[in-house]
Amino acid sequence: MGRRHRFAAVAGTALVLLAPACRSTPSAEVSESESVTPSPVESETEPPILAPLTGLPIDDDVDLDGPLMAVKVENTSAARPQAGLGSADVVYEQLVEGGVTRFLAMYHSRFPEVIGPIRSARLVDIDLLVPYRPMLVYSGARGDVTTALVRTGLIALLPDDGQPVFYRDPQRSKSHDLFTNTQRALERGSTYDEVGTFESPFVFDAEVPRGGRTATNLEIRMSGFSRTGWEWDDTAQVYRRLQDGDPHEVVDDEIGAANVVVVLTDIGPGACCDTAGNPFVATRMTGGGPAVVLRDGKRYDARWNKDAVSEHLTIETPDGDLFPFAPGRTWILLAPMNGLPDDTE
Repeated sequence: MGRRHRFAAVAGTALVLLAPACRSTPSAEVSESESVTPSPVESETEPPILAPLTGLPIDDDVDLDGPLMAVKVENTSAARPQAGLGSADVVYEQLVEGGVTRFLAMYHSRFPEVIGPIRSARLVDIDLLVPYRPMLVYSGARGDVTTALVRTGLIALLPDDGQPVFYRDPQRSKSHDLFTNTQRALERGSTYDEVGTFESPFVFDAEVPRGGRTATNLEIRMSGFSRTGWEWDDTAQVYRRLQDGDPHEVVDDEIGAANVVVVLTDIGPGACCDTAGNPFVATRMTGGGPAVVLRDGKRYDARWNKDAVSEHLTIETPDGDLFPFAPGRTWILLAPMNGLPDDTE
């Protein structure tokens, strides 16, 4: 998996995905004296290069040898509308203190101009991040999280007055105003020569899997204060995100997920406490459990599995194979065991 990252405050590193092997086109020499009879010629068009986290063809200006960047994005009412969420290849939604959720957004095939508001990291991020080996953009963390991040060897980008990676939006309220300039973050990360590689935890197949049942909308109870909903947009062939029953508004690209995954796991109080007196949230991310996948307007029963912190969280069919995702962006919700209703329309 390449060389090990160093964890560095206010720093970053580029993450290299191994490029596909070069392909050669066979040729044959023909003597000038030979008569050549025209015959059908097979197309020599190269197959498109696909992004590892979306299964979609990449644009000509996309460098798959470039970094994978993970960004912690806030999701309180004061943080909305956010910037950059619609461009993420993969988004993990997690429960934090006070019953609200927070996003861990992963960017590899497309980078928006700005992303935010940016907030702090949590222990669950480590479980998700280690196998991706990204550079992590976040606002900080409490002591035990920082210690755990240091042990992973991941590279981090943190706010620093001497580097123009972060900025404050004067139109936003305090504590909800921190954003990153993506290009500057990538440039800062490129100053480190240690690189890593990652393997995608997903497989993609445009063909709709057999089975499943119609699912044009679904609401997940993340907590008593937060409900995440998804509605099928048949025209765009994606699910649109709802926050507490209303469309989730962002300042740039509209949120559209080809795949929505609900990971059901044990979530409860952890260490004490945040500044408001709320206990930190503990989320079980190793082992396995039930999951639900939405794609193509249908709902499928699945399982999630993660053998160790160093291994990816994978989504599997009941038979134990990797679940085939629709090419496109994916949102994964880490939801409590009682968060999913039985009824789906």
